[in-house]
Amino acid sequence: MQPHTGAGIGLFVLVSDTVNGRQAICLYNSETDSANIGKMNAAKREKIQKIYRGFYGIRIVKKGIYKTACGKGFFDCIQGEPEQIKLLYPGINFFPYDAGFEKCYYWDSKENKFLSQQTGD
Repeated sequence: MQPHTGAGIGLFVLVSDTVNGRQAICLYNSETDSANIGKMNAAKREKIQKIYRGFYGIRIVKKGIYKTACGKGFFDCIQGEPEQIKLLYPGINFFPYDAGFEKCYYWDSKENKFLSQQTGD
């Protein structure tokens, strides 16, 4: 993970296990969310990243089975993209307040890591 170098937001989870103890995992970093943000000058990047701070919300997603955005028919699923996800543990729904785009971050025991899937348009 890159060190924080400017204004922006991040979504972090704190996980704990008997081998590694506690560790923070960054699930989202606004400094890297756009391919073009690295090409912007510092002033423009700072302005955009300040907007992020009041733009996103989070909520807990209960265990269960949920359709993904492609499973809801918002767009075609790409190869390997599931039409639904099964959460064995609570997940995190991360979303912009004024748009339908939602992403669910969840722990996958088989992969032994957090995965994410778009669940809104």
